[in-house]
Amino acid sequence: VEHLRDARKIWESEYSDIGVGKCGLRPLSVVKQLDDPTIHQGGFVTPIVADGTVFVAHYRPSGDVRFEPQGRLTAFHPDVCTVSADDVIVAIDALTGKTKWIKVKEGRGVNHQMDKRGGWGVTPVYSDGRLFVVGTTGRIYALDAKTGDQIWESDVGEAHRLLEAKKAAAIADKKPIDSPIAWDASPVVAGNTLIVPSYVRDGGDN
Repeated sequence: VEHLRDARKIWESEYSDIGVGKCGLRPLSVVKQLDDPTIHQGGFVTPIVADGTVFVAHYRPSGDVRFEPQGRLTAFHPDVCTVSADDVIVAIDALTGKTKWIKVKEGRGVNHQMDKRGGWGVTPVYSDGRLFVVGTTGRIYALDAKTGDQIWESDVGEAHRLLEAKKAAAIADKKPIDSPIAWDASPVVAGNTLIVPSYVRDGGDN
């Protein structure tokens, strides 16, 4: 089409648990009015398309340790106010919208509470049949793009260790995670090398 107004919907994904993404106070109020414990943020990762497949990563609140919503978080249902989260990667057929596979890294992430600023938005990258995903605590997952099977796992180093320590402290104190790290830069592949941001600046604080 020449203009977006002329676009028509061909399909709608059968997978609908990606979350509401970044939002200001008005959308948060809507969530509160709905009082729906299944609604969560999920990050603000951009979907990518490769080899006829749409790939998207998000996080899903998980675990038993919950904090009482306060301040700007009061719009959230307590059931989604957990410290921990699952890192989730989904593959969707680009022609039909059918789900090809879902991989859930249970409890390996963190529930980034965010409004219109901050949060986690690290878009995956595809190369030569492999999908590379940086999770919500800086874990790096290399997956077979066709099956979702994990090939290897690593992490970004200092920023990962810092956020894991903050996650442990938040679980102990039953408070929302305090992350000074901006998770808003994505990896790239150059040749046979995966280049991942360190997410550490100015001595490791931000």
